[in-house]
Amino acid sequence: MTEEIEGILQNSEDGLKKIFEIYCSFGEPMNTRFLKSSKLLKLLKDCGLLKGQSRLPGGIKKGANQITLVEMDLAFKQICFKGMQQKAYD
Repeated sequence: MTEEIEGILQNSEDGLKKIFEIYCSFGEPMNTRFLKSSKLLKLLKDCGLLKGQSRLPGGIKKGANQITLVEMDLAFKQICFKGMQQKAYD
């Protein structure tokens, strides 16, 4: 059972990394490693995770948790190294 769970987790991680690379390379085809805050904003909008700015058809499900633009910006700045404007997947 443990091997099955590890396989599922590995597949999920591979899928998330691929999505990360797609958003990194948006407008910069050779960049698959660094995510700028503007690209994170696009990702959150596309996923329906940003309050008041969902791009999902039919909107977001009632009761779903979303974050504000300010919360996203603060979290991005805390995660990134001081002075950097982008974040690598690792």
